[in-house]
Amino acid sequence: MTWRALLIGLVAVAGICFLDVYSGTVKGYGGFTGSYFPGGAVLVLVLLAVIVNALIKLVRRGWALTQAELMLVWCMGLVADRLVIVQERDVEQHLVAAMLVALAATC
Repeated sequence: MTWRALLIGLVAVAGICFLDVYSGTVKGYGGFTGSYFPGGAVLVLVLLAVIVNALIKLVRRGWALTQAELMLVWCMGLVADRLVIVQERDVEQHLVAAMLVALAATC
């Protein structure tokens, strides 16, 4: 595990939690993570693997995210995506879920 993977994962967790609250309460779409498909985790993985990693490889190949780093970010996003469903519609519980994911990633 590297620090950059952990930081990217924490940003992904915060983004997934924010998108769920925003889409559910502000826009009224019923929640970003309201189905069995882990949309937030898939979105993060596709953005990182296809777009961000490809752009980084153009600059310098050694800076690209490794498979282990992508897997850590994916797992953190997946856990956040599932915890948001369990903790539906309460902002404080979203923050607790994000902290639990961060704690689980450091173990």
